[in-house]
Amino acid sequence: MSGLRIYISAVSLLLFALTAEAAPRHSRGGIALLTGNWKPSEIDTHPSAPFTRVNGARYFCGVALLTPEVGGLALQISGWEWHQGALAERTDVNEVKLRHLAFDIKHQLITATVICPYVTYGSGVVFARTTPAGASSGFQHRGYAFNVGAGLDFSISRQWGLAAEYQYLYVDLQKKTGLTDKYSGPKVSFKLHFFF
Repeated sequence: MSGLRIYISAVSLLLFALTAEAAPRHSRGGIALLTGNWKPSEIDTHPSAPFTRVNGARYFCGVALLTPEVGGLALQISGWEWHQGALAERTDVNEVKLRHLAFDIKHQLITATVICPYVTYGSGVVFARTTPAGASSGFQHRGYAFNVGAGLDFSISRQWGLAAEYQYLYVDLQKKTGLTDKYSGPKVSFKLHFFF
């Protein structure tokens, strides 16, 4: 019987969190630090493990800027870098760095609760730098990306929040960079928000 009480308490707490009034923070802009895992499908050897990195890759990191919300919509501008090394045995470069500059529309589905679901859709540009053996090239424009995804905002206080987000990135590079020119794949990210 105690297991049933724990279950009822957990469900009650979840319902309270979903219906509790949060500070009206979505009408304000903010800035976020973000990190996560991007898994281009063409080079992913573990597609069913979303947190397992692509061979030689690091977790990406970056920043995002969120404009104030108008009618449930906000502009999310994010920049982040992804790195894959240990390529010398498989290609003519040692490592690849891809920098993404993305412009997404963030559509808040619910805004007056502590936990707020949202969807995102947008596009971006991709810059790449490859490091061949004994040399280094600068970042050059290599292609475009289209993003679609969904996430959850978690309100900690009036000025602080967390977010978890899943996006699928369709990335079209102009030429082969590292192991492939097809870098489309899922991206899981976690954010720490500061609202102005």
